[in-house]
Amino acid sequence: MTRLGGAAAIAATILLLTACATGPTGNTTSVASTSPSASPTATPAPSWPQALIDTSCEELVPQAVVDATFGVPLAAGATDPARALFGTFYQTASEYAGGLSCEWGAIDPAAPTEDRNGSDGPDNWLAVAVDIVPRAAGVAERIASDLNGSVSTADPTGACDFGLCTADMLIGEYWVNVVAVSYADSYLPPTAAQQALFDQVAAVVGGLGESAEPMLPPESAAWASECAQVVSTETLESALDLTSPTWEPSFSYRSSNLAYGAVLVAGGQTCGFGGAEAGRTGSINTLPGAGPAFAESLALARTAPEVSIVEIDGLPVDSAFVRVDPLVTDRAELELNLRGTWVTITVGGASRLGDGSLTATDRVIALATAMAAA
Repeated sequence: MTRLGGAAAIAATILLLTACATGPTGNTTSVASTSPSASPTATPAPSWPQALIDTSCEELVPQAVVDATFGVPLAAGATDPARALFGTFYQTASEYAGGLSCEWGAIDPAAPTEDRNGSDGPDNWLAVAVDIVPRAAGVAERIASDLNGSVSTADPTGACDFGLCTADMLIGEYWVNVVAVSYADSYLPPTAAQQALFDQVAAVVGGLGESAEPMLPPESAAWASECAQVVSTETLESALDLTSPTWEPSFSYRSSNLAYGAVLVAGGQTCGFGGAEAGRTGSINTLPGAGPAFAESLALARTAPEVSIVEIDGLPVDSAFVRVDPLVTDRAELELNLRGTWVTITVGGASRLGDGSLTATDRVIALATAMAAA
């Protein structure tokens, strides 16, 4: 499921203020002044992320439409209680791409409580979420090509499966994913209500003008533009004990790859890799310039029992943590602040490769250590 956020849209551009000095013109004689000269005003450095979508969550979906989706009031900006388990990397990527993420949620005591597949948080959590990434037509086409699939259309008709109703749309330059989710599989929104939600979002996005070009952090220019340059196959082979490793697209065959598109628009990379042993074994995603956001993610991660803080040789303390997802057997994800770039590395372990040499946690730490030493 796409990472979800709850940020309201702000101005579409950042104004850079500069000091202007006026002086005498024509033949005016200059006279020395005894008053102290004013210090020049410093030009503030640009900041990230920048909101590039000219609407807000409130304008995008009126509260009445949100509440009608499940027939219960949902609080604006409410976040999933299991947020610490899922992490915030993809939400941050959407923000750094200039996107807009909106979420409404609530615990509904009347909803059936079914197993939430082992993840923390109440089984009767209901949510509506919308993610929009601007300037995304090119990456949507790239991802569709890599998957031998088709680009999402502007048709707002959605589909429901396993408690998740979603519509994935490319409307002009905007990639849009709308979600209504219940962790109880049998508790789905009425068809008319979910369609009203999808139609509302499609209508507002369809009326948006062209967004500004994202201003990327300077760290983006220092990162490789190809997966093979992010980590060499020799490093994959030695650090992970893989045979004949190869790079492949990291995208997935699921309802939406918008989160990966956001990473690409934000100047990052999303790379999958595998060995001869068992196909795809892991992935590496990068988000240049997102070191400050990593620190926020680390603080959130400390609240999750599935997370362990680890030390990576050559990096400062609190630069990395490992998340072991209880939903997937023998799989570990490491998040890393590598010299100002937020890196996520996902690796399968012994059972995935059919040997008993290294666990998933062993492998992911070994790869992060090799990247830090490069």
